[in-house]
Amino acid sequence: MNVGVAIIIFVVVFAIATYINNINKQAKKDAGVMASFADLHLTKTHVIQGDPRTGLKKPVSGLVARVEDSGTINQRLTATRLATMGPFALAAPKKVDNREVYLTIEGIGVSIVRMVPMKKDPTAGSLARSFASMVNTLSKGPAPVGEKVQAFTVTLADAGPEPKTTAALLAQLMPDLSKDELHRLVTHTPAVLEGAVESARVERIRSLLEMFGAKVTATAVGIITTQPPAAPDANPAAS
Repeated sequence: MNVGVAIIIFVVVFAIATYINNINKQAKKDAGVMASFADLHLTKTHVIQGDPRTGLKKPVSGLVARVEDSGTINQRLTATRLATMGPFALAAPKKVDNREVYLTIEGIGVSIVRMVPMKKDPTAGSLARSFASMVNTLSKGPAPVGEKVQAFTVTLADAGPEPKTTAALLAQLMPDLSKDELHRLVTHTPAVLEGAVESARVERIRSLLEMFGAKVTATAVGIITTQPPAAPDANPAAS
């Protein structure tokens, strides 16, 4: 193959790749995509799997996303490095990142898991966490009035290494409880915290408490219908 043919092939391949990239960008723009991870795309109202325009859509309301990773960063010596660097290769072993990032999105009738090796994309961890954070933020929007949603009972399975800290956090979440009631909750686990609440409330409790080592579980208990907020008194008593 002569140089001229190689250049023509390179130009054609580059042009095709650029064309496909521009199509994908336009598709995301048309669909209102705010963030992407693997083949998942997030808009203000939906998580889309696959093509942003024609892929499977799941309403973001009520979804809960989390990120986990597995594996370790190992050091290894390759034959090539040993051959080229000699004894100096022992002082500068090559790092191989074997970690994998897992993004999990769950909700009523929804269970999505995507894995990306850190070796393939070193930014996968930060991208996954950013995507999950945006999903959790958008999912907390109130469900439409009259919509049927899954209800959960929230249980404190373990108060963690610092029960006093957990009690202080519970005081923020449930300000109507007395100190004695808070103490009883963290010293007599498992303890039911709330019943028949929506998934957004579950996520708020879980994310706050588990950040400090406590363990929270949620059990589906049935379907509830969202209610409109209480209307203000239209005829307040005259002062």
